[in-house]
Amino acid sequence: MIGCLLLFPIAGFFLAMGVYMSTMMALFGALAAAMGIYMGGLIAYFTAFFMFMFG
Repeated sequence: MIGCLLLFPIAGFFLAMGVYMSTMMALFGALAAAMGIYMGGLIAYFTAFFMFMFG
């Protein structure tokens, strides 16, 4: 009986860690998307700048 009851806090811990890890994955995914949009804007800007200046 004690061994079975010990599984409840372990299951709760794994559930909390799963929520935490998926939240972190969502956060880093959003950060990566924002950085991709930002870098795309910079690349477009500098491409137009160099084409205008030296093209």
